[in-house]
Amino acid sequence: MSVPEVEIVLAIGSDNVEIKQQCLDVRIKVFIDEQGFSMDDEIDAYDSKPDTAHILLRLVDNKAPIGTIRCARIGETEFKLSRLAVLDEYRKFKFGQKLVLALADYTKAKTKAEN
Repeated sequence: MSVPEVEIVLAIGSDNVEIKQQCLDVRIKVFIDEQGFSMDDEIDAYDSKPDTAHILLRLVDNKAPIGTIRCARIGETEFKLSRLAVLDEYRKFKFGQKLVLALADYTKAKTKAEN
């Protein structure tokens, strides 16, 4: 299997509920179904904070969600990276790195725009 073409999509707070739900679906598949965590452990207060960013990684050809990362603001210029998840069959492509870099770009742009 060659490296599939992917794209990054961002949902913040209550923006784009469909994208946020796709992020949650990936997390449920990875953390609950695959790794055995409980729903109570997986879904927390950061998920409902209005400034939490959910970053989705999806396939370009069919828009299927394959990865996600969450970013919550915890200070004026501090952000908490959490809930990084990539579906098992796509981990070999190192898409986790792509998600972390997208989150870093988001936090830099957000901080710069506010200053």
